Amino acid sequence: MTPEPSSLVPQDSLTLFGAPSSGAVAVDATLTLLDIPFTVIEGATWASEAARERVGSRNSMRQIPTLVLPDGEILTESAAILLCLADKHPAACLGSNLVSTYDNDPDRMSLPLGGLDQAPSNKVEGDFFVGSGAPWFEITDGLPQHDTWPGSRTEVRKTSDEN
Repeated sequence: MTPEPSSLVPQDSLTLFGAPSSGAVAVDATLTLLDIPFTVIEGATWASEAARERVGSRNSMRQIPTLVLPDGEILTESAAILLCLADKHPAACLGSNLVSTYDNDPDRMSLPLGGLDQAPSNKVEGDFFVGSGAPWFEITDGLPQHDTWPGSRTEVRKTSDEN
């Protein structure tokens, strides 16, 4: 199957900051599969200050992979980049749909934390939906446990079925 042409225009201005043995390898392979021209800038941020500076010029968190789109938008996290590419190129059949979208807020997406390749910096506040968990699984983290979202569901997440 021939992938559809890229909707990222102009195609020759994508820049991938990455390094061998990093999440950038999968992004590099996917861009190659899609036949989207891109430039790779070496950025093994764990190896040198020069690499940290190169990546830091476009990503203040100095994380790789970092993909810079033609309009200057910056994508980080290999899973998120791959999901974005899969979404923009559905004919290529790149993978499953892990992203949740919202009819009433098309600019917002959710990604399961298990799909990330680096730990988020958010603090875990509790265990939710424990009432629907497996009876043999014991939660031992000492955090507050909730059968549902605490408080008003509409304050936590507004979805199209609530409008």
